Amino acid sequence: MKICAIDFETANRSMASICSIGVSTYEDGVVEDPYASLIHPAENVNWFEPVNISIHGITPAMVADAPDWRQVYEELDPIWSGAVLCAHNAKFDMTCLRICAGQMKTADCRHRTLRISIRLN
Repeated sequence: MKICAIDFETANRSMASICSIGVSTYEDGVVEDPYASLIHPAENVNWFEPVNISIHGITPAMVADAPDWRQVYEELDPIWSGAVLCAHNAKFDMTCLRICAGQMKTADCRHRTLRISIRLN
């Protein structure tokens, strides 16, 4: 069984303001190379609250040239395809995933992501 543990960080209190993701994959007794990326938050939620910066240390300057969620999702799709997704703070992380996937205009992407995250809730 393939398991991917995910962790999002957000720029502010909006769960749509993802600014970082980390993914660790475990399959057949082996921990695979971890994936991590800064993410440029969507324009409608692209502001950073001091409390969030104090938690994760990510600043606006650090994400200024970072890929957006669609670009990161395309890199992650083959990594977590067929995996069971889990998270330490699953309610938060799965909500971030659902919101950001739902904002993408690709119905297939939204459907597969929502199905996976709903199954875990």
